[in-house]
Amino acid sequence: MIKRLSAAFLALVILCLMCVCLILFLKNVGGNSSTPRPTPRITRAAVTSTSAPSVTVNPKITSTPKPTRTAVPLPKYSLLAEKNDYFFVVVSPEVGKNRSDLNRITDKLCKSRDFCVVLFWDDRSKAATSLPMTDAQVNSEVAIYNLNKNTGLDRLLLCGGDSPDC
Repeated sequence: MIKRLSAAFLALVILCLMCVCLILFLKNVGGNSSTPRPTPRITRAAVTSTSAPSVTVNPKITSTPKPTRTAVPLPKYSLLAEKNDYFFVVVSPEVGKNRSDLNRITDKLCKSRDFCVVLFWDDRSKAATSLPMTDAQVNSEVAIYNLNKNTGLDRLLLCGGDSPDC
């Protein structure tokens, strides 16, 4: 019991010595606090001196305006189904060919997920609402988005037409 108390007391003494050393070090780095430092004074002569560069103040400008960010509206889409991390979405044919529009939709749907798949169609009658999909549903997709933060995968593939992605 005495050995435990003496070890605890020794640790406490070492901790106190370290604190004292730290305080002394900080005083030496910051200068001796008992000696008052002279406060620099700016006189009118120093301000109006010809050696200092002159600055013209424009009273009309009160502050620098901050640039305003105009929010780009989210394109219209229809969420047909959501199964776990899979989203089945219908968009207009124009949106289905526009990467930035599709990316804004996927950002909204997948923003808080580590894994996400968004499947896009431009015709509701050909769209799937669950897995597995038929060959016709797969062949009528206009875009596929995959996100897997564990592997670093983040891609949008455009399907059909001249696009060789799908």
